[in-house]
Amino acid sequence: MKLRSLIVVSCAVIGGVANAAIDMDHINVISGTLADMPTFGVMQIAADYPFSGMVVDDFNASGNIVQSVSVAFDLGFTAFDFNQVRGWQISFFKSVADAAGSGFFLNGNTVAQTFQTSAIINPLAGTGAVSQAYVATFNNLNLDLGSTGHYWVGVSVDAPFGNNGQMFILQNSWPVILGAGTANDAVGIDPLGTFGQGNPIPLQNNAAYQVVTDCVPEPATLAAVGAGLLGFLRRRRS
Repeated sequence: MKLRSLIVVSCAVIGGVANAAIDMDHINVISGTLADMPTFGVMQIAADYPFSGMVVDDFNASGNIVQSVSVAFDLGFTAFDFNQVRGWQISFFKSVADAAGSGFFLNGNTVAQTFQTSAIINPLAGTGAVSQAYVATFNNLNLDLGSTGHYWVGVSVDAPFGNNGQMFILQNSWPVILGAGTANDAVGIDPLGTFGQGNPIPLQNNAAYQVVTDCVPEPATLAAVGAGLLGFLRRRRS
């Protein structure tokens, strides 16, 4: 019986690798509440202006590996050319202060970050956005947060302002959120102070993100489980 219990516990630990969880979803869970942010909402790195902006929102990660991130947005200029997008900055922070000090490229002070050169982009219908809304999804990220817990996520597109105008993240006006974190506490980040609203900028809404994580045991944890099982088997044989 003890051997059976130990094997079950070991499999439970190892089996956690495949258990993905949607820890944050401000895009899909509530229909008809996606709309433009009333105050800031800028999610763009524009070296030609120059300016950069990002909206971060908090969530509680049940896993330590981020597998996918999605963000809903609309465009300030309908002729925005997606072919001119150089990439997408995805950043995870431990605090708003860290995000506010992340620098022009919004990748400093992070616990995990990546610059993705492509995204899966699909149009969104039925939103309250003033122009065509889209959702960009990034899969197979495998970003290690180091541990479970409370984090802030942000996404910005790297695209020139001159030919494309600005890109704006959408908000979800419903205060109920999937996962945890805190409702209606998204924050705008403006490292250069270009927009004259300060840095950080309290927004009092939910930013339209989705975050999916996996719980992957650390190698030391797997090694400890394996060593314990091997030791137990040896004791039974003797």
